[in-house]
Amino acid sequence: MGPTFFFAAGITTAAAVAAARLWRVEGSPGVAVLLYHRLRTDAEWDALVGAERNFSIPERRFDEQLRFLRERGATFLSVPDVLAVARGERPCPPNAVCITFDDGSESVLTRAADRLQALGVPGAVFVTTDPAAWVFEDQPRLTEDQLRELRGRGWHLGAHGVSHHGLNEQDADALRRELADSRGYLESLLRTPVTTMAVPLNFYDDRVLAEAARHGYDAVFTANPGRIRAGSQRLELPRIAIEGGMDLRAFERALSPSALLVRRVIHRLKRLPPRVLGEARWMPLRRALFESPLGRYLTVTHLSRFVVAGVVLWAGTLVLLALSPV
Repeated sequence: MGPTFFFAAGITTAAAVAAARLWRVEGSPGVAVLLYHRLRTDAEWDALVGAERNFSIPERRFDEQLRFLRERGATFLSVPDVLAVARGERPCPPNAVCITFDDGSESVLTRAADRLQALGVPGAVFVTTDPAAWVFEDQPRLTEDQLRELRGRGWHLGAHGVSHHGLNEQDADALRRELADSRGYLESLLRTPVTTMAVPLNFYDDRVLAEAARHGYDAVFTANPGRIRAGSQRLELPRIAIEGGMDLRAFERALSPSALLVRRVIHRLKRLPPRVLGEARWMPLRRALFESPLGRYLTVTHLSRFVVAGVVLWAGTLVLLALSPV
């Protein structure tokens, strides 16, 4: 065994220790805050192309997932309940789940609200406040009356920026508008304080989180994978994104500690391109990739397989180095 082996073994040991710590964390009780965007009929979903196939979910799969969670004895929490768990003000119940939607597309009311209400499940939606924002190209935003109706039906409503552009590249004035104007709009409309938000596109940095706190938000939800438990950082709360192509087996796996561990690796890799290229260059490239033949592989399920294959390949390389005298 040569120095190359010992160098590789050191890296592997450090990675294994870090993975073991994360596994222990994700194996402890916590709230699985599920992140959805839009519901579609089966026919509508089948006709979708590109990234929207990930961000939309067929109604039948949503129904299957709700049934699965109920059969598994899930305890459904509201966003205020989740924040109470994070603050350590209430214990985390077993199999705790919270259902959230981003953007504020109309299907949240027309297709999701009745389903959740029939099961006694609380819902939450983080609303992009500009109805002309690009994210509403395929499905319009909830009207003001519909937003009031959701609030009247007990839903939690939070902010999701104004334009649905990333916050990390905004200058001071633009960031202020995204944070303050979205909150002000919702508070004026709903006549209730709005102190929670979700990060658009998951593009943010420490400056954004600090500004969010300064503008009165006491909880910021991200798309970073993980569960929420006592002591979780309330300005950087994780969620579990649910993709439209997930069958029930994939959905079940997505909630497991091992899947969340792999997702953390994928998450770190996915954040590199927008950081390097910036939103203006990355988003058109992202769209082209999703609409290309590679698009079908750009899902959590496929990317997880690539990560596992990479680990196996690395382990094989380590064995070869151990057998090599160099």
